Amino acid sequence: MHPSMFLKLRDILVERELIRDCHYVTTTEQLAMFLYAMGHGVATDAMCEHFQHSSETISYYVNRVIKAIALLRFTYIVLPSGTDLVHPRIHHDDRFYPYFKLNPLAMWFKGRALTIRTDLTRLFRE
Repeated sequence: MHPSMFLKLRDILVERELIRDCHYVTTTEQLAMFLYAMGHGVATDAMCEHFQHSSETISYYVNRVIKAIALLRFTYIVLPSGTDLVHPRIHHDDRFYPYFKLNPLAMWFKGRALTIRTDLTRLFRE
């Protein structure tokens, strides 16, 4: 992430009062912890070493930033309209679109009532 985008995201979160500086952890460090955890998928021990905080502190602030980012979803994430189910860039690219096509088997089941055999349901309940 470019540093200017990082600072802009931090400013948006602070401006909306979704995160704030705390006694030992600044908003910049809180956001850095979150991005490091999400971007690298590292274990908590590695984050403890990198940020020099306890696992409890890191977990607390990463979760706070996750919740703050989730509150931005209605502002920055727009769902497609009912007519455009797949973005045109994805629809016209052979690398991505096969994953978005409807499965022929799913089309066959559409509108049909399905029943599950009782002998099979017993197997999964035990």
